[in-house]
Amino acid sequence: MNIEPISFMLTFLSLFNFFWHTNAAPDNRGKEFIVAFASNNNDKGGKNFLFLSSLTNTKVRIERYGETDIFRTIRKKQLLTVEIPPELRLTTGTENKGIRITADNEIVVYGINLVAHTTDAFLALPVDIQDAEYRAVCYAQTHRSSSIALVAAEYNTSVSITPPGEAAILITLNRLQTYSFLNENDLTGAQITTNKKISVFTGVECTQVGGIGACDHLVEQIPPISTWGKRFATVPIAPRTLGDEFRVVSSKDNTLVQLQSSHKSKTLHTAGQFWSFEISSTSYEYITCSRPCLVMQYNKGQDSSFNTDPFMVLVPPIEQYASDYVLSTSQDANGQAFQNYLSLVIESKHRDGIIIDGKSVHPSWHAIPNTNFSAASLQLQPGQHNVYHQSPIVTFSTYMYGHRDYDSYGYPGGLRLAPIGIPCQKTSSKPLDGIDNDCDNRIDEELINNIDDDGDGLIDEDIGTEPPTIKIKKPIGRGGGNTDGNNATNETDTGETGPPGVAVSVCNLTNLPDNITKVAGQIDVEASIGCQKLGATTVNVTEEEIISTSCKKVIQQTWVITDGCNNVITYQQNVTVEIEKPEVAFIPHVKIDCSNIQVIQQKLRTFVPKITPSNCSDEDALTTGRRKRAIISVKETTPRHLLVGACNSNGTKTIERTWEIQETCGRVNVIWQIITVVKKDNSSDYGNVTNPCTKKAILHETLYHIFPGDATKFMQCDIWGRMYVLSCQARTQWHQQQRACVSIESGIFGTTKPVPGTVAPGTVINPCTEENIAADKMFHPHPFDSTKYIQCGIWGQMYIQQCRPGLKWSTVHTTCFSLPIEG
Repeated sequence: MNIEPISFMLTFLSLFNFFWHTNAAPDNRGKEFIVAFASNNNDKGGKNFLFLSSLTNTKVRIERYGETDIFRTIRKKQLLTVEIPPELRLTTGTENKGIRITADNEIVVYGINLVAHTTDAFLALPVDIQDAEYRAVCYAQTHRSSSIALVAAEYNTSVSITPPGEAAILITLNRLQTYSFLNENDLTGAQITTNKKISVFTGVECTQVGGIGACDHLVEQIPPISTWGKRFATVPIAPRTLGDEFRVVSSKDNTLVQLQSSHKSKTLHTAGQFWSFEISSTSYEYITCSRPCLVMQYNKGQDSSFNTDPFMVLVPPIEQYASDYVLSTSQDANGQAFQNYLSLVIESKHRDGIIIDGKSVHPSWHAIPNTNFSAASLQLQPGQHNVYHQSPIVTFSTYMYGHRDYDSYGYPGGLRLAPIGIPCQKTSSKPLDGIDNDCDNRIDEELINNIDDDGDGLIDEDIGTEPPTIKIKKPIGRGGGNTDGNNATNETDTGETGPPGVAVSVCNLTNLPDNITKVAGQIDVEASIGCQKLGATTVNVTEEEIISTSCKKVIQQTWVITDGCNNVITYQQNVTVEIEKPEVAFIPHVKIDCSNIQVIQQKLRTFVPKITPSNCSDEDALTTGRRKRAIISVKETTPRHLLVGACNSNGTKTIERTWEIQETCGRVNVIWQIITVVKKDNSSDYGNVTNPCTKKAILHETLYHIFPGDATKFMQCDIWGRMYVLSCQARTQWHQQQRACVSIESGIFGTTKPVPGTVAPGTVINPCTEENIAADKMFHPHPFDSTKYIQCGIWGQMYIQQCRPGLKWSTVHTTCFSLPIEG
């Protein structure tokens, strides 16, 4: 079968629909659609079209079974028209004729099925709102069969079709496979269930309506039962005078249907049962159902007073009304324009706020009896039209339809598709989530303004608009330069979605520069697209000094933003302006061995913070003094008893040291250091060595022992009898009589031969490298004089120190010694 390529045509569209729809609320907008074109009057040629529109430049992909995917871009404010070959119309049974449309952002899709003198249109519904159960809405056929057309979104989709009074038909469809069920009987009320998502299109191939005129094609995509509503308002199809037919289909047993305006009622005793009735062309009706139902309106055939043909259009429930629409008229199969009409239903108090194509309209409104709603119809010129209300939380319905000689079309302008047919559960609100968050049978009915917009006693509980956003255009405190001796720097970067806290350092707190306190001109406020169209956004900023001390001030800045939708957003930011702080070289937390208390005390004396005054010039007064007097004192507040003493019984000790740095302005900074002292028992590494740390040895204070077989090691005992194997410093060996590691060159071992590579007398290399300081190696032996040692400063300075007379340096114990050091 030869199929002509899909052709594309771009048509200008001033796109205002999606004003408040930037998230994936459940409605007729979506990112994925699967559609099919149902059998139309024996498929006598003609054309099929899809119309796609989007708020932004959006890439779309059109996929057909067995064909190459086609990629296009929907341009902002343009309509993408896609012509579908007539060969893709369904015939009967299972076929591979599904069409999948995907987009990067949400789009709106309409379809029209055109055959000469038999045309109808449908509003496509996205995949994400599809559910498990549907009911067909058709009509009593007079020329061709009633039709149910299905398209599967996934593989292995099991579907059951149960026509009224007949056995179920079970089918399995794979992705983009279609199934067309045609029947000479009226299929209205047929139940369709599925285990995976499908699209359902029902109607008639071609039929008369009202028993007059020629037949015409009828089709609509049917929403799932979970989205059906209970309240409906009807509008006569203009400019007809013969009246319109309606069908109400029940979703559950024992559904009471009432025509409130004409005071008629009927109980539908079984799910899928329907009630057909007529309403005159001068009457406006309010229909209520005790349980969720679906309402379809039918245009009658041509008579001597007006040229047209039948079409059917879904009547959206009041609960699912939306606040903005994009509509497109159509042409017949020969390219001729229809006579196009738009019908509207809205609460009477809001009817003067309707805007079409950017202009307010004031049609002839008709009050719907026993309600607070009004309805109107007006004629539209061919093309695309944008319909919205000046308030984003005011909802209304639209119907688009057109007439020609022996031809017509009709479809709903759009609707929300929240799951209102199932029990409501209260949820937290997100802007434009399309959910009845407060279970009041209304959706997205509040502005963000701290006002009870819907009069239910709750405030901002079900948000119907996107709030404006704030972006910091210029980071506060940066780029301001010097003003009156101040050098302002920003210490905290700003965010992108709202004003954060900002810290600014200065050299004095008088005559603060404008780039700190005057920031109203340094923010960008962006309202949502719909709110931009409805009016300008105003920004007011106030400042209040909430803290003032000698060292700092805290200024609270408050922005009040009001957008065109009358959303009122308040953002606050605290700007902390304080005297520049001194630089503190924080000392690291360390872990050391507790085998030698003297070593611990040496390190405690070494690890002290280094304080540098701020960078303000000497000419800049800080508050009570100049730079050299910016710091009054630095004192350690650690209790002295924590700094002395041996390890605990478990061999560990933690010392937390704190210092207070007091500045002349009264500010006190506290820094701290944690020293973890650990006594490691490594005797398990030497399992073959007998532990000499017996009770007798400890009692006689014999705590140091020669290590058998290796003179470069020795064993040390603690008072709990644990053995520690320690290594001597390089070029030293253990001397048991001295109970210390002694230099090999000292002669005590019977040799005076120097070890190769030793430092020559007079040459001392600084061992205070960054690596040694980082590893806490602050004490080192003198290279050629054992009565001296090298001490490092924390900044890498080398100091040659002299042991007291009679003492020599021990690298093992990191101290000068004469007798063995124990404990």
